[in-house]
Amino acid sequence: MILDGGAVRGAYMGAILAHFYSVGIRADFFDLIVGTSIGGTSATYYVAGQIEEGLRFFTEHMPGKFITKVLGVPFFNMQYLAWAYRESRDKLNAELLRGRTPVYMPVSNSKTGKAEFVCLNNQEDPTWVMLNGVNVPVLGYNTAVLADGSREDGGFMEQPPVRHPFVEKANEIWFLSPFTREYRSSEFKSKIIALFLGAFDPDVRRMVANMASRSNAARNTLDGMADVRVIRPERKLEIGWAHKDVPAIKRVMALGTDDAKRFLDSKSMKP
Repeated sequence: MILDGGAVRGAYMGAILAHFYSVGIRADFFDLIVGTSIGGTSATYYVAGQIEEGLRFFTEHMPGKFITKVLGVPFFNMQYLAWAYRESRDKLNAELLRGRTPVYMPVSNSKTGKAEFVCLNNQEDPTWVMLNGVNVPVLGYNTAVLADGSREDGGFMEQPPVRHPFVEKANEIWFLSPFTREYRSSEFKSKIIALFLGAFDPDVRRMVANMASRSNAARNTLDGMADVRVIRPERKLEIGWAHKDVPAIKRVMALGTDDAKRFLDSKSMKP
């Protein structure tokens, strides 16, 4: 199973995973799971069986203290996220990942300009992968909690994460995305974002400048594969990547649940 990124829009995918779990489709149904950014976080909680904890990141942590807006620009409190992953009532129980379906997150290495797929199951502290895998340069603050300042959000290099070696060998792939089939990233906007995020770091600027073209190529690849089964909204979601409107987030989660039900019905996998 492959999960897209999308920050708060990942609530759509989180609800799909929650429905899978509720009808008995647990992580061991899949040989491997790989998710970008928030998709990787949700996948990790799914593999651990911590469903409610994972969902509360969308309804409490992300619209709460993790995302702060200054003059309309979202900033991300990485110290708060570390606390949420490690100490809050929704902290990840790493022991629950041991021996279960491998779950991977890509992290973008701005020094090498490449993505690194990291398996969370065998990490002593998998939250370092989750933190670095969602960190956005400049927009992230209180970043002393990060294990490595050169590793950033996996979405810069792998969104969706189609270049994991297992993907081309899989007999069937389930792809979860909060974006419509028609969605493609703006390459012009990608270059503007690169100028902003890479203002003080040329490595970041180079990495982000081609983010859109890589993402669009990955989406084209998935759309052209015959063995891919997709769950995604038919219309653009009402929330954005830094949305803080909890009722709207919950409506998107309800949509994800409904789409998951339809998907399973179409595959004759009724509970």
